[in-house]
Amino acid sequence: VVMGAHSGVIGHVKVGNGAQIAGMAHVKNDVVYEFVKAMRGNKKALVEGHPIFSGFDERAAGKRQARLPHHPGAIKYFRETSS
Repeated sequence: VVMGAHSGVIGHVKVGNGAQIAGMAHVKNDVVYEFVKAMRGNKKALVEGHPIFSGFDERAAGKRQARLPHHPGAIKYFRETSS
């Protein structure tokens, strides 16, 4: 939140708790694989597309979530890249 954007905000404040992108099981493995690869390898382009991605940490992308299993296409990418 940018200083002055809201009443009472007296400095820049980073707000967020991370985000998850969920795909249904019917999405083809190669589609998810390529999506994860694109997200992990193109931060500069993502930020150019929208500044919200400046907080995206590609190293943390793929972190296990307690209730969300990884899609097989994502698992393949993470195994191949040791991430």
